[in-house]
Amino acid sequence: MVLECGIYNNARMAEWFGIKEKTFSNTKRQRLKELEEYAQFYEDKRRIIITRVLQPIYIKKTSANFKRVADLVLKTWSDNGFDTCKNVSEKIKNDERLSKLSDATRYEYVRRAHNITHGSPAKQNGGTLGMCKYKWGKRDKDCPTQPLYFSPEENEYFHSLIQEVFRDDPETIAFKQALRQAMKKNEISKSEYYEQIDAIEEEQEGKWVLIEQGMYDKFGIELIRGTQEEFKKAWEVSKN
Repeated sequence: MVLECGIYNNARMAEWFGIKEKTFSNTKRQRLKELEEYAQFYEDKRRIIITRVLQPIYIKKTSANFKRVADLVLKTWSDNGFDTCKNVSEKIKNDERLSKLSDATRYEYVRRAHNITHGSPAKQNGGTLGMCKYKWGKRDKDCPTQPLYFSPEENEYFHSLIQEVFRDDPETIAFKQALRQAMKKNEISKSEYYEQIDAIEEEQEGKWVLIEQGMYDKFGIELIRGTQEEFKKAWEVSKN
């Protein structure tokens, strides 16, 4: 069952957790605490209102299938540390032991397993084995889900394109600072501040097409966002 925005009673919530309704009722506080990892919600009397889904599939970390996937992620992730959860999920999909898992569930298992060992690439908070971060690379023409490193020439051109396209003009920088100060002085709300910042970011996001086109025109490269692992030793040094 996939979690969606909407109204949930105890029976429907228990179904998503994969437990009996009575079990959910007896452990409701514990289950709702766990639900915070998966969704933004609030309680309305006996109902649970899901307002935003963060992760749609419930993962029981003690399940045999999750343990199998977690083990396969460690064995399958690219040796150079640069890979994607989508690519790893594709590489392990023919394992007969995982035949009962849907594509969506298998992918979520891979993503959660990698978060446990290396943390979130967005938060760069680290996991049990190290940390990871987002990294741009080129798409392998023979395997579209596999990211490859740029050559030195490609990397230099990639960064020169970014500097050329995304160089903020003085007025934009001044406007961002003015907005931030206005928010700190309570002249505008946080929602108003982020609404304006989002508008600026959306305009810049449209410029990313120029980066993609530039790399394709010069090198025939299709960009892909991957995840780069870092060793735990380096991560521990960076924390201290």
